[in-house]
Amino acid sequence: MTTIVIEAVLIVIANCMDTLAVSTACGLQKVMTEARSVFMALIFAVVQTLMPFVGMVLGEVLSGFTVDIGRYISFSLFVVIGLKALWEARKTKIKDRIFDIGRLSVLIMLAFATSMDALIIGLSLGLQWSLSQLVLTLVLFFIFTLGFAWIGVRIGSRLYFVKPNYALAIAGVIFILMGIKILLF
Repeated sequence: MTTIVIEAVLIVIANCMDTLAVSTACGLQKVMTEARSVFMALIFAVVQTLMPFVGMVLGEVLSGFTVDIGRYISFSLFVVIGLKALWEARKTKIKDRIFDIGRLSVLIMLAFATSMDALIIGLSLGLQWSLSQLVLTLVLFFIFTLGFAWIGVRIGSRLYFVKPNYALAIAGVIFILMGIKILLF
């Protein structure tokens, strides 16, 4: 059980790195108030939890069709997500991440943009994990995303230089390692 919890925490933390990067960029905009930061964190957490849930349901439905190749699909998905994160880390610049955070539509768009990987992760996990593991992962998604978004805003509001590309690179490596672990074990 401890291994499952550690694995779920690592997956969720790695997936929250883009949320940290985007919320840090939002925090750099000095119009971010405490109420806006809490509201933004809640939006990110709800969407980031909804997306892997949808993926898990799809993965559970597809698991009957992919019993033999499920681990190869999961491996491929994790490696693709990891490579995507590494690619984004290479080209990410803070000035490219500035948005009009005063608009609800922008916050929702940012929440969905940062959670698309979570949909794929949910699909991958739905192919392999039990219901209790999936529920644990969803709870962790909500808690960690809420915390990372709020912390990112706090960091951004206090600093004028942050390197979110390092966070994305670490996330990419973690995803690739998780894919390799699925393939080998």
